[in-house]
Amino acid sequence: MIKGLDINNHPLQSGTDPHLWDIRWVRDLAYLAVVMVLLLALYKTRSVMAPVLIGMVLAYVVDPLAKWGHRCCKLPRWLTAGIITVTILLVFGSVLLWAVPRVNTQIKDLADMVPTYIEATSKRIGLEVDSRQFQEQISGLTLDPIAPTAASTIREYAGPISAAVRYMYVFAFGLIGSAASVITYVPLATVITGFCFFFFTWHWPAIIGWFDQFIPHSSRTKTLNILKQMDKTIAGFIRGRLIQAAVMGAVLSVGWSFWDVPYWLLLGLGCGLLNLVPFLAVIGWILAVGLAGADELASIATQNAQHLAEAQSRGLEISTITLETFRWMALVWPTVVYLLAQLLDSWAVEPIVQGRVTNLDPLTVLLSVLVGGALAGLLGMVLAIPIAACIKILSQEVLVPRLREYAAAR
Repeated sequence: MIKGLDINNHPLQSGTDPHLWDIRWVRDLAYLAVVMVLLLALYKTRSVMAPVLIGMVLAYVVDPLAKWGHRCCKLPRWLTAGIITVTILLVFGSVLLWAVPRVNTQIKDLADMVPTYIEATSKRIGLEVDSRQFQEQISGLTLDPIAPTAASTIREYAGPISAAVRYMYVFAFGLIGSAASVITYVPLATVITGFCFFFFTWHWPAIIGWFDQFIPHSSRTKTLNILKQMDKTIAGFIRGRLIQAAVMGAVLSVGWSFWDVPYWLLLGLGCGLLNLVPFLAVIGWILAVGLAGADELASIATQNAQHLAEAQSRGLEISTITLETFRWMALVWPTVVYLLAQLLDSWAVEPIVQGRVTNLDPLTVLLSVLVGGALAGLLGMVLAIPIAACIKILSQEVLVPRLREYAAAR
């Protein structure tokens, strides 16, 4: 039995013992354990919970619009949520109906052309690689070895390079297969996300109000101030990145289509999605340049083969035939379009829609993205910056003042 004060410096009545739940650090550990279990459950069910979480995030993003409709237009909250949901679904559905068939066609075309690209690129660097046999071996259609002459050449002169080509080939087909799976999953996920979006938009004030009861009265003002800063930072970042991703995807798709970049829509939309994470859209540019170069090499190989066949049929000397050469502008135009899109994003779109809401310097942003990617993959990269911004706010409002008090006391 403890008399006088309990472990939290609260007076105890004589003859009473503190319950385990009355000990602060026990409660904190219990709360932390519950949060960790919930996060683990979300991670394990991420494929199912992804549409729900997307609907929740979108409801959080459009909450100011729902408030405006309820306050200024005098509309019920459920009606405002319904109008917003139907409008977004109509716009998104129209985009899907237009884009999905074209993206699906480009995915199939790319899958068919990958072996040709590998052969043309390999010949350009002096290798003889039969990518069709690679495809058959990988798909399990046949286990016939590579021709002895080609195999000996690869082993003797270019073993590491041929292995790299094989890995690139496997990665390319895996990426294409993943994209196709996403395309087939999108319609079902859209329906689930739309329903969750409507529900959360309708009940968002009640959901937020339910959490108010857990804020301690002794620190309510300070806690609400911190949460308000976090809300401003997170909302500004999410809204800004969504708008930037849409603008980037549209600009790159239109620009690459104008300059006949192969698979322009697939690459443009992919770059838009990658732009949700700062600095990650550069991967789309690398793919665009690589595919443009591979397509140019394949086109040159096809045209030169036709010229040689025509010369042989006419009995002409090969030396008299003018063969096609690589046009470097095939690599320049995708790069020019990408740089223009980045300039538009950095100097016009980002300052207008996002500004400095995170208040993080570029080095911190880069390190946060790298750490988030190392810990949780692509999702970690997306969440890294708002989490880092919230940690900075907590440090400025809670940790730094306490450290100053501690230093002043000594």
